[in-house]
Amino acid sequence: MREMPAVKKRLYAVPLILTVVALSYFNALSNKFVYDDVFLVVKNPYIKSPHNIPALFTTGYWASIGKTCGLYRPLTMFSFLSEHSIDGLNPFIFHLDNVLLHLLCSILVYLLLYAIIKDVKGPLFAALIFAAHPVHTEAVAWVSGRAELLSAFFSLASSLVFIKRPSGYRNVLLSCFLFLFAVLSKESAAILPLLLGAYLLLFESPQPGQGRLSLLAMRLYPFMVTLFIYLPARFYALGMSITPSGPEQILSGISPYHVFLTMCEALTHYIRLSFLPIGLSAEYLFLNFGPFYQLDVLFPLILVAILLLYMKKLQVFNKASLFGILWFLIALLPVSNIIPVGIVMAERVMYIPSIGPCLLLGLAFSWASSMPGRRRIYYSLLACLIILFSIGTISRNPAWNDQSLFVRHRIEYMSGRVDRYPEYPFFKVLLAAQLITQGEYGPKTELLLKDALRMNPNMYEAHYLMAEFYRHGSKLDLSLGEIKTAIGLYKDSEAFNFAGGVLESLGRYDEAEAMVDEAIKRYPRKADYYLNKAYILLSKGDTDGAFDFFEKSSSLDPNDYEAFLQQGIILGSRHQYTASIEKLGQAAKITPDRPDVHYYLAVAYLGTGSKDKAAAELGKALSLDPGYKDAANLLNSLR
Repeated sequence: MREMPAVKKRLYAVPLILTVVALSYFNALSNKFVYDDVFLVVKNPYIKSPHNIPALFTTGYWASIGKTCGLYRPLTMFSFLSEHSIDGLNPFIFHLDNVLLHLLCSILVYLLLYAIIKDVKGPLFAALIFAAHPVHTEAVAWVSGRAELLSAFFSLASSLVFIKRPSGYRNVLLSCFLFLFAVLSKESAAILPLLLGAYLLLFESPQPGQGRLSLLAMRLYPFMVTLFIYLPARFYALGMSITPSGPEQILSGISPYHVFLTMCEALTHYIRLSFLPIGLSAEYLFLNFGPFYQLDVLFPLILVAILLLYMKKLQVFNKASLFGILWFLIALLPVSNIIPVGIVMAERVMYIPSIGPCLLLGLAFSWASSMPGRRRIYYSLLACLIILFSIGTISRNPAWNDQSLFVRHRIEYMSGRVDRYPEYPFFKVLLAAQLITQGEYGPKTELLLKDALRMNPNMYEAHYLMAEFYRHGSKLDLSLGEIKTAIGLYKDSEAFNFAGGVLESLGRYDEAEAMVDEAIKRYPRKADYYLNKAYILLSKGDTDGAFDFFEKSSSLDPNDYEAFLQQGIILGSRHQYTASIEKLGQAAKITPDRPDVHYYLAVAYLGTGSKDKAAAELGKALSLDPGYKDAANLLNSLR
């Protein structure tokens, strides 16, 4: 078989990558919003209006739930805001953008590896494997994986400029700006200078009279300056928080030795998933309390030891392979739990590190296909691998399609974790949280929470969930006691807001107002807090004050039908019927299937003398709820 010219191969690269991405992710476009998407997109007031753009850069990633979780990703949030401004909460456009970003990243993988290796086949094979790899489905098929895609795009673009155009202040400036965009998309991109350092050590030689350290310092110091520019913005938004803390820290209470064993086991799984992506899961919750000599622990340590022993030989004979190995290990450092990150492991964090194993596979197929007489065999094997990876990706994409199915899978997984680690209370709390999400407030949920508190009485999350459990069962005094205990352990704005709701139900309105005020003080841009405050003021008889807080809630979250509904009712009670119709119309637009919205619209229309419009709205209310007596009585009186 005659070898295709290099220039022609490069021209074929982009359509080949496009084809693989399109075939692998076409069914991801029908996915909905699931799990974290609900809070980062659907219920996130920060992405609902362009007026919130400045706030994106002064708040944490999880500001929509009143927390920071140690994460600062304003560019990721800006991408969500841009999509919302185009087509509201249409999940298609969010998923389409994820797939397009994956396509661009796959092309950049090819361009970057080609710039380093100066060979067509190896980088192209690596990029095609990267484009189809099933381990990327969590980052691509899940809207909340956006941070991985954006940070990868900007990191790869920055690296490409750094390698292809190393000289000239404009190129250095462009590379650093792209690096800044990468860390503003996700913190782990801060590792990029180390990846570029590995490239410099392997592929660039110092000038005469210049040492290796001098080369590194001269080429990389602009990136360190960029990080020093980034850090003040992060600290302003999050305080001095570096990593997730408090109840978000899953490895809290585990000895450093067992954390180390768990880290080694996680690295084993990362290596396996890179080359054998089967048994994929949205959750990887495990702890290693076993002996040091387990295979899961020793395997990565042996590999690293072999790498150190033969690094010199690899550097001489196959720099590209050594670069792929170093890329994988270095890129995993931010999620290795050397500094606790709040997760044990996750597939989405493999997006950038997986470039290393993809390069190794690409180089292996490139070398094999160059053997005389065997080119077709190895091309066929490569095609089979890409097809198998693509099928794996297609079958995995629907895991992020349905919220209720996603939660059920999490419940099954958490149940297995509880059975495997019966003495670790954190997993009991996680399972209880999922059960409550599904509306399961039975004896199983109560037993899980009581067991967790028996093992560790100082678990904030367990007390918070127990308060929610008691509130659902109308045991308000017990609920108040649990939430106050939770606040004593961790002063979280959500807990203060919850306490306000319980106190309102107990009729202790002044105390309730004080609690909600504290929640607002801690996180002043959470729409739910203003909604809660408005209801407390209504209970106190302060209609004017309640109206102002309903208005504030709707300004923060334009999709909050309840705030618009209550404003419309209050305006109607003031006989301001035209203004009432406007607010109630907004509520009906958001949730057209609520009969009470149509009923109050009918009342407002009657106030303006529009009996036909009132009758139409009453007809809608009764079609939604045939037993709605107030609507039926009012419609009969009109007739």
